[in-house]
Amino acid sequence: MRTTLLLAVVTLCACGSDGANGEFGKVRFSMVFDAQEVSDFKPPIALGSSLLIKLEEPSTFPAGEAKEPGFPELTLDVKPVGHKGGAKVLPLGFAQYAIQLDSEGDYQLVAKEKDVVLDSLSVKSAKADHIRLSPKANVTTSVRNGTQTCVRADSLNLNDVLLRRNQTATFEVTAADKDDKAMLGLLGLTASEDGDLLELDTTWLFETGTPNGLVVKPKGTLTEKAIVHVTEASGMKIDVEIKTANEDATPSCN
Repeated sequence: MRTTLLLAVVTLCACGSDGANGEFGKVRFSMVFDAQEVSDFKPPIALGSSLLIKLEEPSTFPAGEAKEPGFPELTLDVKPVGHKGGAKVLPLGFAQYAIQLDSEGDYQLVAKEKDVVLDSLSVKSAKADHIRLSPKANVTTSVRNGTQTCVRADSLNLNDVLLRRNQTATFEVTAADKDDKAMLGLLGLTASEDGDLLELDTTWLFETGTPNGLVVKPKGTLTEKAIVHVTEASGMKIDVEIKTANEDATPSCN
């Protein structure tokens, strides 16, 4: 089975709190989605990927929550620094923007109020070396007992995931540099498996908050393992081995 993981461009909410305040402290550049391994704009944005940004009031809270829903009157420009590369900026409404950088190097995110620069933030774009999974997976177990249904969600280390018939696992794919450090960006991904035992799907990002999510759900008779092949738009690939068991999980739902 083969499926494509698509970036759903919707403007229902800003689910993330990761990001950074601008150089002048007047605007917070927030990431719309929180990834497992990055929390600010220090890692480079993977070349060819997209990033969703919301312009918000600067935070005064330790956890990074914004005080206000956003700056709907502000606009966002992206300017290359020291090179002639370009960038695409797509307004999504509610002070949210999708950006894509087309060259390696430094860029400046510039928040403007009409034609006046209010704040800015430096970011970097670089070519990713490879893709891999982030260290945690979300596993949802559903058990039906008569008229009642018990649903349990667990965050597990990758090595602890054993996918059973009544479970769904969501893995997070990330771009990484040559030192295996995670990079920023939403990726264009396709996924396939050797057999027809799994249903592979994309996450609706605003529903789950998982960027680059790969959802795996059993649909056939499971063996001891399954292999899922994931390919990124530029050609980077990874084979994901998932341990499976042809039985139902029996979680405690008290």
